[in-house]
Amino acid sequence: MNSQESTPSTGQLVLAAELSHRNAAHAALKIETAADHELGEHLQSALRVNRRIGVAIGLVMAQLGFTDEEAIQALRHSSMDANRKLVDVAEDIISASQAPRNVSHGWRLSAAR
Repeated sequence: MNSQESTPSTGQLVLAAELSHRNAAHAALKIETAADHELGEHLQSALRVNRRIGVAIGLVMAQLGFTDEEAIQALRHSSMDANRKLVDVAEDIISASQAPRNVSHGWRLSAAR
């Protein structure tokens, strides 16, 4: 076996280093893209949750005559009292508001006043 055949040339080493660098950069870009996508999904989810809670706050204000702060506090208290997520309490309020008028609402708010 010739010593030149087993030892890579300087050009081969440079080429291998460049390819390795390009592959690392490509992998880093894929990871960054995946992280950006995941962050985007989290932000979209947070926005949907925030909107639903806002709708429930508006319903409580309209139906019970609460101020915005009183409605927020009432939702928070109901969430804590029932050991449920605030968005789940909000969804119950929204669902109950869409039920026929002769059906009981099925949600209760703690008095915030």
